[in-house]
Amino acid sequence: YFLRRDTQVVITLAKDLSFNHVLRLRYSNTSTSNSWPAGAYKNYSRFYLPANSLIRQFKVGEKTLTPSDYTATSEHGKTVVGYLMTVPINSTVGVELEYQVPGKLTGESPTYSWYWQKQPGTGSSEPLTVYLNYPLYLKPQVISPAAELGIQQLQFNLKNDTDHRLSVNFTQ
Repeated sequence: YFLRRDTQVVITLAKDLSFNHVLRLRYSNTSTSNSWPAGAYKNYSRFYLPANSLIRQFKVGEKTLTPSDYTATSEHGKTVVGYLMTVPINSTVGVELEYQVPGKLTGESPTYSWYWQKQPGTGSSEPLTVYLNYPLYLKPQVISPAAELGIQQLQFNLKNDTDHRLSVNFTQ
């Protein structure tokens, strides 16, 4: 009841058309008391990433986690990263997970597709902002859903109200 989330995803296509992801979550605990049902927010969170994703960096608050601070397993054909976090009363904690997905885009007209699955218990009005950065030699042709076009960047302003699929077809 007292928790607010803000989610931001930054996807960067490199010149060789490999891709890197940075998932940023901001948890704000609006409770002002330790009395039940308020208090510190404690949660064991898990991220389901594409299979064989490489964890480049994982931060909770100001602390950069080491592999001994979180679990990384495989489940249902996904890489699963789990960690325990606490958000004290009347405070905000940021989480940042940077990971590289195996593979590259190919072809004269490469298409990038990304899927976000809404999780139970997350609010429908929570913002979900996705940035897709791409190299100068690519030009987005078909963009779904609509996005704001910047310099070498697309910005998708979504709500965490349902599952979302983003698809962008590029030309070179």
